[in-house]
Amino acid sequence: MAISFASNMMIDHAISNAQHRDPMENLSAARLSGDDAALMAAAQEFETHFIQQLFRAMRATVNSDNGLFPRSQTEEIFQDMVDEMTARNAVVGGGGIGLAQQIFEQMRAQQTPLQMELTAE
Repeated sequence: MAISFASNMMIDHAISNAQHRDPMENLSAARLSGDDAALMAAAQEFETHFIQQLFRAMRATVNSDNGLFPRSQTEEIFQDMVDEMTARNAVVGGGGIGLAQQIFEQMRAQQTPLQMELTAE
C-alpha cells in the first residue's frame, strides 16, 4: 500500500515536532534580534503553544476509559497533532485569542532605543 502525500506531510510534521523548540527561548531571541517579523512569529508560536496546552488540559478532564474502545497511544499522538494544527490555524488564520498581539506589543516596548536604531538602518 502506497503512502499518500497527506500521510507523508503528517509524518514530516511529526518529525519536526519531535525537534520542538522552546517558545520562551524563541521569544527572547526574537526580542533581542530587534526584528519585528521574527518577534511576531515567536509571539504567535507562543500563543499556539498556549492554546495547545489549554486543549491538553481540557482533554485531561474527560475520562476516556468510559468509551467502547480504549484509546491507543497512536490515537493520543494523533490527537496531539490535531490539537497543535487547530491551535496554529486559530492563531495564524483567525487571530487567535489576542495573546500574540499583546506579547508582541509588550516585548516591542521593552526593546532598547539602541536596538531600534540598529534595526532601522
